Parts: sequence; C-alpha cells; structure tokens
Amino acid sequence: MANKWFEYYKKQVKDSTVYSVQGQVKIVIEMVGKDTLPAKITPQYLRHKFEEIIFSDTSKHKVSTSYARSLKSRLNAIFNYG
Repeated sequence: MANKWFEYYKKQVKDSTVYSVQGQVKIVIEMVGKDTLPAKITPQYLRHKFEEIIFSDTSKHKVSTSYARSLKSRLNAIFNYG
C-alpha cells in the first residue's frame, strides 16, 4: 500500500520532495514491516513501533520526536490513500 501511495504522491510534488519522502516511506515500511497486513496495524502496534524508533538504543532507525511526527504524518497519508 505504501508503494502505491508513493507512486501517486510523487506525481504531485517536486523532485526534491520526492527524494525526502522516499526516505520516510522506506523507514515507515521497515518500521511497520513490509509483510504486515493492514488489519494487524492497531494504534497500540504503532505506538510501540514509534516508541521503539524514538527511545530504543537498538533500533536501526533512531529518530527524533519531531521526525517521528513527520513519519506519522506520512503513515496517515498512506492509510487515507488505501
């Protein structure tokens, strides 16, 4: 679903924005899991995943709180699209 949204989204924005958002989409896919079914993605699941990338020292993608908000915004857009 994320890749379909990205294909739709990148037709509407500048190339520089595409590059930035592409990185965010990659992190969102890795964070949620590319094989995770949308029905399995609950608010509790997402809260755990966001806490993991913000607070965990072992997370592959350690991010700031403000960047996590940006990722959440992308995730909302993807779900609204799908």
